[in-house]
Amino acid sequence: MSGLGKLFGKGKKAKAPTPQEAIQKLRETEEVLVKKQEFLEQKIQQELQAAKKHGTKNKRAALQALKRKKRYEQQLGQIDGTLSTIEFQREALENATTNTEVLKTMSDAARAMKEAHQHMDIDKVDDLMSEITEQQDIAQQISDAISKPVGFGDDVDEDELLAELEEMEQESLDKELLNVGEPTPVLPSVPASHLPSVPASKVPAAVDDDDEEMKQLAAWVSHMRAKTITVSGGFKDDAHAPQLVFSGFLVPFNWPVLRVRLAPLFLSGMKVKERDLVLGVAALVAAVASAGRGPQMASRALSSLVGFSARYLPIMASHPFLLPLFSLLYLISVAYSELRYRQGDQVMLYVNKVGPYHNPQETYHYYQLPVCSPNNIRHKSLTLGEVLDGDRMAESMYEIRFRENVDKKVLCQMNLSPQQVERLRQAIEELYYFEFVVDDLPLRGFVGYMEESGFLPHSHKIGLWTHLDFHLEWNGDRIIYANVSVRDVKPTSLDDVRGPGPLSVTHTYSARWSETTSEQRGERRGSRSGDDGFFPRTLEIHWLSIINSMVLVFLLVGFVVVILMRVLKNDLARYNLDEEASSSSSGDDFDQGDNGWKIIHTDVFRFPPCRTLLCAVLGVGSQFLALGTGIIIMALLGMFNVHRHGAINSAAILLYALTCCISGYVSSNFYRQIGGERWVWNILLTTSLFSAPFFLTWSVVNSVHWANGSTQALPATTILLLLTVWLLVGFPLTVIGGIFGKNRAGPFDAPCRTKNIAREIPAQPWYKSTLVHMTIGGFLPFSAISVELYYIFATVWGREQYTLYGILFFVFAILLSVGACISIALTYFQLSGEDYRWWWRSVLSAGSTGLFIFLYSVFYYSRRSNMSGVVQTVEFFGYSLLTGYVFFLMLGTISFFASLKFIRYIYVNLKMD
Repeated sequence: MSGLGKLFGKGKKAKAPTPQEAIQKLRETEEVLVKKQEFLEQKIQQELQAAKKHGTKNKRAALQALKRKKRYEQQLGQIDGTLSTIEFQREALENATTNTEVLKTMSDAARAMKEAHQHMDIDKVDDLMSEITEQQDIAQQISDAISKPVGFGDDVDEDELLAELEEMEQESLDKELLNVGEPTPVLPSVPASHLPSVPASKVPAAVDDDDEEMKQLAAWVSHMRAKTITVSGGFKDDAHAPQLVFSGFLVPFNWPVLRVRLAPLFLSGMKVKERDLVLGVAALVAAVASAGRGPQMASRALSSLVGFSARYLPIMASHPFLLPLFSLLYLISVAYSELRYRQGDQVMLYVNKVGPYHNPQETYHYYQLPVCSPNNIRHKSLTLGEVLDGDRMAESMYEIRFRENVDKKVLCQMNLSPQQVERLRQAIEELYYFEFVVDDLPLRGFVGYMEESGFLPHSHKIGLWTHLDFHLEWNGDRIIYANVSVRDVKPTSLDDVRGPGPLSVTHTYSARWSETTSEQRGERRGSRSGDDGFFPRTLEIHWLSIINSMVLVFLLVGFVVVILMRVLKNDLARYNLDEEASSSSSGDDFDQGDNGWKIIHTDVFRFPPCRTLLCAVLGVGSQFLALGTGIIIMALLGMFNVHRHGAINSAAILLYALTCCISGYVSSNFYRQIGGERWVWNILLTTSLFSAPFFLTWSVVNSVHWANGSTQALPATTILLLLTVWLLVGFPLTVIGGIFGKNRAGPFDAPCRTKNIAREIPAQPWYKSTLVHMTIGGFLPFSAISVELYYIFATVWGREQYTLYGILFFVFAILLSVGACISIALTYFQLSGEDYRWWWRSVLSAGSTGLFIFLYSVFYYSRRSNMSGVVQTVEFFGYSLLTGYVFFLMLGTISFFASLKFIRYIYVNLKMD
């Protein structure tokens, strides 16, 4: 009751001073303490000078001076804490005095309204509880200060003082040594005589590390020129240097040489330890990417990763964003070795996979068909990207030698049983194609031939191709182009098989070599695809998509900039004019005339529910924005050519692991800004927001592939490798980014103060509902990419080959721009209806584009493709659902930050009390 009496003036009037007197006394006390601070600082400087003066002459006096300095420093620190407490108490007392006057005025103005009087009682209770809490905190601080011991000098560490004294002595000695002049020696006079010349002895000069590394680089270059690359992809005499395998190519790895080759590119100015850290991570990432080549490589990469993480984890924690940046630069700058041949060298041709033509993701091993196969099948070591792409390369029986033609050479002779003939008939009816690989160039063709005739009754003829014609082009000592076709050869009919006896089949092949013309000599290797006649190509340049997207962008940008900004300018002018006019009128009249988005300025920055989930969405969305941009940039740089098996898969996995630091940083930083306290739960939710749905989807899809014997089912070693990359690279980077973001988080930038009690939201019309906003905000960005989306689906789920990455980058920028613009417009309409729940609405508005993309995938599957079967259907819809989810995260993040920027802008420019 005494607290209530003091607050409302109903207590006993004792000898307690008035608030003005208390404030004046506190200010006087502050002035006294400030003067004492200045006095103590002067004493500290005097004792420091005394310690330096007696440092080398009177050590006991120097120690006494240092003790006094320490005591003065302790007193100075205590005075700083006392000043902070007094300042806080004075400010609280001044605020309490102001609040008392405000409460009296509000009490007089609200007597005529019973409901308003009740609301004011709640405010009084709330203010009272806040003041009681503050006073309790102050009392606790005072108790803690009183309970501390007041003795000085007891906790002074003599060893610490001696160490400080030794440092000062060393400084004095160093200065004395620097001031000592060099004496000039006096030489005795000797008679002049001519001595015989003696050859001077060679003194070894100091060779720095860079000169030694340059010598090693020169030796490495000369060593590489003398090497001859065998047809299997390895170097002869490769025991002289370890090999670094990356994306299917062997790169000789020498650590000092690598530092010299790559350091001038982007590491100039860095410390040696940090430079070695960046290059080591880049090399290690490349080793992990190629660990799918075999268990031995996987074991070596795993052990290297564990040792490297244990050694450089402290530096990685202080520089969490150097890792993805310089690793990406390393991936771009690393050079791969092309196979070179001499005339007569064997060119290895690998058989890879077969599958239905209309189901690109349903593939099986080539030797599962009854075809010519060696007695001992030896598989090629594959990269991680090749394994993820479903490749299972094995050596074949074809003997092809560099620049030596072969004409109808017998491969093998087979006697096919009726079961084997039926297996081939079924494969040809399902339009099975095969894929070979020669010098990393894919060769594709159909297994057989089917000719359909008639409608009723329907009939068809089935034939098996038993002769293959290989066409290869060479330039110097390299293979430039490769293709496989059937020329002037009649297929072996499988319709005339009668009886239980076997069918005798003879497989033959031819190989024709031709030199490229002078116009093709400068052509980049692999820029021509060897299956031009196999996969359909469209000659249309996506001008329709570009024009449609540009028109939509211009309309939206014009709407936001011209119309919306003009309306917003009028709103700001009207609200500011009303603010000036209301200064001479009563507050009730102003409140009755105020409406629109200004009236909710005390609620618009009220933090939303489920803030942990919101921050996780923003973090993962930012990660995928960086990931998508990085993939498109790498494609623009020519890193994803047709002949590079699984390159985009490897790049996507590596970039996802390396960009995990972005998700952790953004999520943790924003979570701390909006007052989040459960930081560990926020990081765990961020790291599992995409990985958990992806793992569940992949488990279902991989199980279906495994049950049907498809090569798309990942081996156990590859699964273990991916899990290792996520556990040792992705998850630690998420935690490191989260720590970095939490430590750098400042207070939330809100131009307006938020009330404790939320304002009631008026009823909204149907066209301002969440469902309508999601429909508009998702359809417009989707319409901007709908035409281009068809070509992307035709490339991923069909037989098209997408090479216009410049247009893809342009369309990606248009998609983000449209999403941001439509989110700003919808957020303005929502705030105009006095609805301040914009946080999640802004994420859902443009994020719903992912739902439209999934609906389009359903349309594409049923109307635009010939896919069928359980294997292809499960993979298509599983990964299409994940694709829509990724677009939801990306566009939801873009729309949220665009809306947040817009809201801050309009309320900063608004004049308020």
